[in-house]
Amino acid sequence: MRNLVAANKAGVSGALTLPNGKSRMNLALRGIEADFGTENADTFRRDLDPDLRADFVLANPPFNDSDWFRKDDDVRWQHGVPPKGNANFASVQHFIR
Repeated sequence: MRNLVAANKAGVSGALTLPNGKSRMNLALRGIEADFGTENADTFRRDLDPDLRADFVLANPPFNDSDWFRKDDDVRWQHGVPPKGNANFASVQHFIR
């Protein structure tokens, strides 16, 4: 797990699906340390931080995405397997895992 929290300092960890420099630039301009990993990733296909636990979650999930990747035996589906045609329930379960 990537640890970004120092004494009294919060950090940002996550994954970006698209190669978008805006997120990095936005945080850097505000002096916020961030680690989005070494490559772009889709959290549903390959979770870069499966053991990450956080006090707060700030996300821009693919709500209402009907073309998302799903494995029926994913350990994150502790509250039921999300429907194939909508990523909303999958995103919420990923946050609370």
